[in-house]
Amino acid sequence: MTDDGAAERPPAPPHLVRREPTTDQQPSLAPEEATEPRLSRRPATSEPWSLDVVGQAGTEVHVGRRGLIVGRQMGGLLVDEPFIAEGHASFSLRGDDLVVEDGGSASGVFVSLPPLVVLEPGHVVSVGRQVLRYLGELPRAAPLPGTLAFEAAPLPYGAPRPPRAFRVEHVLVGERSGQAVLFRTRFTLGRTEGTWCFPEDEQLDELHVELRPGDDGLELVTQSSRWPAFVRLAPGTEAPLFHGALVRLGTVMLRVISNRPAAGP
Repeated sequence: MTDDGAAERPPAPPHLVRREPTTDQQPSLAPEEATEPRLSRRPATSEPWSLDVVGQAGTEVHVGRRGLIVGRQMGGLLVDEPFIAEGHASFSLRGDDLVVEDGGSASGVFVSLPPLVVLEPGHVVSVGRQVLRYLGELPRAAPLPGTLAFEAAPLPYGAPRPPRAFRVEHVLVGERSGQAVLFRTRFTLGRTEGTWCFPEDEQLDELHVELRPGDDGLELVTQSSRWPAFVRLAPGTEAPLFHGALVRLGTVMLRVISNRPAAGP
């Protein structure tokens, strides 16, 4: 809210530029009228995949056999935004499948997660405009004083056994460490409901995600019906994509569209 009580306007979307096609780039589609983000399949084209910038009309581009680079100063889709690197991400075909790879950016490449996923220590997750780092589970039995961690020290008697405890850190701009939390049962995050609330984050639902202990580790459950949670790619790795998947580059979200005909009944 401003001092006069008026609601603040959300930040303007980043400026997106579609570079004119050359012999080394795939042609772009003609601008379309502004519409809501689409999930319907397109008719088959000569290119098997497309990327559609969510919330931006006329920025759908094809991804062909030569691939596509998205960046601030190079590539088939240029994004003028401070969190985007010169060649931020590359989209390539592996057979008929589409994959994305981080081009060495500082902000990273985030891909959408299924509604339930088990996190690994070190995973960096984007929820709305918030970024969380999972620091792992605390060891349930620490070594005795005066012993080394690798020694087989006997456990002192106690009742009951220590419950499981998980650590999550809020990551701020510039990879700065923010608040960290330690929880044992469940942890929730949302705009107005949850352990952590961020009322000014317009990309959050009232209750967006829940973190809870599972049999195989810490489970992330997305409660939002609008947007998934995202996980950052590890450096030097590729992530397979599917029709309807979302890829986050800075504050920009790209929707993956398969142009292949849908399978018959």
